[in-house]
Amino acid sequence: MSTESYLMMPLQRLPRYQTILTDLKKFTSDNHSDSPLINSAFKQLTELLTEIKSSVNLSEHNSVRKLMTVAKSIDGGEHLLMFDRRFEREGALNMLSVRKTSAERKKSLLSQKNYYCFLFNDVFILCWVKKTDFSTGRTFDHVETVYLTDITKCEGNEDEKEIILHFKSKETWTLGPRTSKETGLWLASFKTCIEEQRGALSPRTAKSKASLHAVKSDSPHSTRHGRRRAATHSTPSTKPSSDKP
Repeated sequence: MSTESYLMMPLQRLPRYQTILTDLKKFTSDNHSDSPLINSAFKQLTELLTEIKSSVNLSEHNSVRKLMTVAKSIDGGEHLLMFDRRFEREGALNMLSVRKTSAERKKSLLSQKNYYCFLFNDVFILCWVKKTDFSTGRTFDHVETVYLTDITKCEGNEDEKEIILHFKSKETWTLGPRTSKETGLWLASFKTCIEEQRGALSPRTAKSKASLHAVKSDSPHSTRHGRRRAATHSTPSTKPSSDKP
């Protein structure tokens, strides 16, 4: 059974309990000692189901499904599955430059400039495209996980198609989207998520801002400085190397 199926099981049980209580009500006389308890349980369960139904947001459900899809497509991506993680954006980005870091690390990050990246509300994932299969889709090799709390500033220029990330370690990355439009979308998503991680925005407000940017741009997507898997050198992250999102 898939992870998604396991996560859905608790919700799927609730309607079954309602069916059982409905049958119990039907075959239990009103003067039976269990009748008040059955009626109370049925009422509470019905109210709970109504509340769940009214609070479930389709976009949130789609975000969870997208998170699972991304996790499955990345080698070792199971660690990405967290209940409060929200998918924001994905796409191809070129690593244009890496500054204020060791020569070894700079060479490592620039060894293959073309990355496929995933942005979540708390992490930024750099990958290399491993292969593309028409039946299973693209799969990726994980390169690096960047915690948004380790980014001190995000700036850029849509006309020059540049996104500049400044880290607490003083390291600086310059990333290049393919178009000016994509640059604007990435910048908006980065800034919204970084603000959320700093506590300046609640998750609900941040999500609304990200959705607004996507709507305005007519985009089909709504899109911790970790360590490179195969690298032996240290990274700018202040978090332990064993800490995974």
